[in-house]
Amino acid sequence: MPFLQKITLLNKTILNSLNGTDEQKIISAFTKLGIRILGASFGFVWFNSYASSKLELVYESPNLPYTPRTPREKGRNYQVQKSSKPDFVSKVEKRPGEYYVNRYMKSFVIIPISYREKMYGNIILCFKQSHNFSKEEKILCTLIGNSMAAAITIRRLISSEQESRALSEAQEARFRALVENSYEIIILIDGGGEIFYASPATAKIFGHKMKDIIGQDIRNLMHQNDFALVGNYLERILQKPNITHTAEFRYQRKESSMGVLESTGVNLLQDPSVKGIVLNIRDVTERRQREKMIEQKKLLKEEKLKAEFIADATHELRTPLAIIKANADLALRARSPSKAHPAYSALEAIGGEVTHLADLLSDLTLLTTKEKAFQRRIIRTNVDLPDLIKRVVRRCQTFTGEKHISLRMMRLPRVFVAGDRSYLEKLFTNIIKNAITYNRDEGSVIVTGRKDLNGVSITIRDTGIGIAKRDLPHIFERFYRGEAARSRHHEGTGLGLAIVKWIAEAHDGSIAVSSILGEGSSFTVTLPLASKTV
Repeated sequence: MPFLQKITLLNKTILNSLNGTDEQKIISAFTKLGIRILGASFGFVWFNSYASSKLELVYESPNLPYTPRTPREKGRNYQVQKSSKPDFVSKVEKRPGEYYVNRYMKSFVIIPISYREKMYGNIILCFKQSHNFSKEEKILCTLIGNSMAAAITIRRLISSEQESRALSEAQEARFRALVENSYEIIILIDGGGEIFYASPATAKIFGHKMKDIIGQDIRNLMHQNDFALVGNYLERILQKPNITHTAEFRYQRKESSMGVLESTGVNLLQDPSVKGIVLNIRDVTERRQREKMIEQKKLLKEEKLKAEFIADATHELRTPLAIIKANADLALRARSPSKAHPAYSALEAIGGEVTHLADLLSDLTLLTTKEKAFQRRIIRTNVDLPDLIKRVVRRCQTFTGEKHISLRMMRLPRVFVAGDRSYLEKLFTNIIKNAITYNRDEGSVIVTGRKDLNGVSITIRDTGIGIAKRDLPHIFERFYRGEAARSRHHEGTGLGLAIVKWIAEAHDGSIAVSSILGEGSSFTVTLPLASKTV
């Protein structure tokens, strides 16, 4: 099998393992891959037990001709685990007093399934005929073991997150069932909305005598502004019997304040034992007030959990992406196919997409970094701001050619700001690249600046597609892309401006935008001036 085809199969197996495959299938897939691309006769896998440090047999080829014995603690399998390096045996010889396997194989390799500090076990690939391992095969063995271990690590991380989410959802469902079934009021009405039964709690909630409630239209108990809502609610219940319907209405409380009622209704008009619509009503005024008080805290907690999961996932994804990139580069260097060859284009495309994903992971990592942790990462020095922007403009000139964009930097005030040069470069690069990307042909981008008592302001103006008014309040949100940008089919993740805002605020600065749809946009970054010492 050609080397390029082996690399392609390895990459395909890595990608498939990231699509929700369970752990046993991952082990099977990589073992079968090793047998196929190395030309082995059969194979099996020893895995570290959850309960102890012993190795357990978790996979064996269908054509395995014998039952492998449990590895000895000082044998080859444990030595490979300690060294984390494959053990290649080209000639199997019989040794007195040892388990005789020479009849089944002439060569074998033990491949450690290891990822960073994690050791999961070993893959053993066996050859019925003597086999001398080439340099390429040794590299492939290492890649197979590392890739399987990385896939298992990611699978366990995802499984852990899914289990936590399922537990959280189950607890929430139990709580909701407990609260919603603790009804305070039970009312029975006919098809026209007239009350013919009400529980004693009804009088306490509404402040009416029971004799005045029976025979009333249910709408009259609610606030007059919600009469139409109650009518629509009853209509839905009538149209879909035997299905529970829930709605909320306002009512006038006895102390003259406004209250909120939650109603759960079901149409049992056809049930001879009821012959009515059952409404279970409870006062949720205090609950809604509490929910408003804790909403912000809940949102912050959810945001923290999301950020932690994204940070963990991006961290774990970097290694398989690096492996794919390395495999593609290795394939290009190893065989040097003609640029016209389809494999060359495919490998180049793989490399480009991996680079794009790596950049996306870097942006996600930046946006999910806690503010205090991000502040600690900032290396503050006195940065010559005009010099920094000049360098950014020079680099961005390479993007202007296709559309013949005019990119100019006017004379900027000679100032220094206290900040991290690399992050500030990213800030201005993102804005200027956006100004070029979303510009019209033969458009222009102008960088200007001014200094005042509050600091220095840098403005980037373009003659591009502009931003709609309804999009302006949202453009600094993560993953948000305006309608004009989407309609032009420009590539992008919607993270660029979120990162710009994050960096500006981390430097005690700010960013503002003004725009006219179809005419262009202006982004102004304001930063405080540096003191004499940082």
